[in-house]
Amino acid sequence: HNAALRPFRSGGYEAEWLKAETRAQLEFSRSSPELELRAKLDLLADPVTDEHTVDLREAYVNYYGRNLDLRIGKQLITWGVGDLLFLTDVFPKDWTAFLTGAPVEYLKAGATAVRANYAVRGVDIEAIVVPKFEPDNFPSPPRLAAFDPFPAAAARQRVLPGSALSDTEVGLRLSRMVRDYSASFYAFSGWDPRPSSAYDPAT
Repeated sequence: HNAALRPFRSGGYEAEWLKAETRAQLEFSRSSPELELRAKLDLLADPVTDEHTVDLREAYVNYYGRNLDLRIGKQLITWGVGDLLFLTDVFPKDWTAFLTGAPVEYLKAGATAVRANYAVRGVDIEAIVVPKFEPDNFPSPPRLAAFDPFPAAAARQRVLPGSALSDTEVGLRLSRMVRDYSASFYAFSGWDPRPSSAYDPAT
C-alpha cells in the first residue's frame, strides 16, 4: 500500500490526498539452461484517483549462449546511477510514481527492446535496440503542482517520435575492469525521454 498527501495548499492546488493505491504483484518465470521466460504484472487500485489498472511491468525472454546473452521483450533498462543522478541512463522513468512516494523500483518504466550482451577478452559489449520511443512520465496537475511557463490560453500539442525505422533508438556500452575500477564507454542515438517545450510567441 502507498499513499501520498499534499498537506498544505500549494501553487493554487488544494490540500488533499494525491493517492492511496494498493498494489498486488504477480510474477511468472520458467527457465532452462539456455532459455528463460519472465513476466511481472501489477494489479493496482486507487480509490482517490478512481484508478483500477493492470500494469505489465516486464515480459521478456532470455537466451543464454556461451558468450552471448539475448533479452527480447518489455524490460527495465538501467545504465548507471549514483545518488539518483542520471548521467548515462537515458531510458524511461516514472517521476510521478517516484515523487509521490512509490518504492524506488517504480522509478523505472519498461521499454520494449532487444538487448544483447557479448563478452570477449575481458570486455563486456552491450547493445540495445528500442524500436518504439517511450517517454518519461513527468509530474502534471492535479496529481502534483508543477510550474507551467506558458500562458493559460497557449495551445498545447504533444509531439512524440514516430515508429519509423529512422526513429529507432540504439545504445552501445563497452565496459571492462581496469585494476579495481570499472571503465565504460557509452554511445546512444535516440531521443531524450524528458519532455521539452517549444514556444512560438506569434501563436
